[in-house]
Amino acid sequence: QSANNPANSYISMKFEVVSGKYEGVNFWGNFVVDGSDAAKNISFSTFKSMIRAVRKLEKDDQRPNVFAINDWDELDHLTFPAKLKIKKPRSGDKFVNNELGLVIAPGHKSWDAVKDGGEIITDNEIPSLDSDIAQNQVQSQAGSNPAPNWTGDTPIVEDEIPF
Repeated sequence: QSANNPANSYISMKFEVVSGKYEGVNFWGNFVVDGSDAAKNISFSTFKSMIRAVRKLEKDDQRPNVFAINDWDELDHLTFPAKLKIKKPRSGDKFVNNELGLVIAPGHKSWDAVKDGGEIITDNEIPSLDSDIAQNQVQSQAGSNPAPNWTGDTPIVEDEIPF
């Protein structure tokens, strides 16, 4: 359940960039699976896009159960192209916030470019880190890669990676 909205139940997902300039970078997301209809619709739309991208399905595919999964575990280890949302750090921030912005699935204007090996990171500007943020990230990572703090803080990122 969410501390911000106890009526919502969600699953937490860890994503890893598997190729390109930021290969190996992780980011996290929470997806509402029970509770607010609006939040649940956003989550389920994202899951459907993940499945579309992996199974290479068109958005209007009408075959029965083509988007169905039997268990949440079926979302583990999926590889799909995506864009990130990257927030510009404010003075005093310890980390740069990032999240899954968009799953690129068949029919999206970027699908062919990504399918052919192109790399799309974000529509946002990738912020540069000031020395305080970079130093905090280096100190926080010394010898460990802790689990994320799900209270809203962003997970630790590499000091050379701007998100």
